[in-house]
Amino acid sequence: MINNKFFKWLILIIGCSVVLLFICILPVTANNNKGRSFYEEPGKAIWEVPTKEKVIALTFYDGPSSKYTPQILDVLKQPSL
Repeated sequence: MINNKFFKWLILIIGCSVVLLFICILPVTANNNKGRSFYEEPGKAIWEVPTKEKVIALTFYDGPSSKYTPQILDVLKQPSL
């Protein structure tokens, strides 16, 4: 007869294995394995834009907020150093 301690460890190991399997598989299948095209094709994200000059694009999600959006725009309007 196998003791109960063995079964408890076996259940724990199987349970952890199932959880790890979901952790590994879920992110891969979350966007149907389409990668960047999943966001680019419908226009949800732009990763790069070809330019002749060196430029940086700053993006952020501010709400929009009637309190914070004007503050952010004021900072962005300030002349660069």
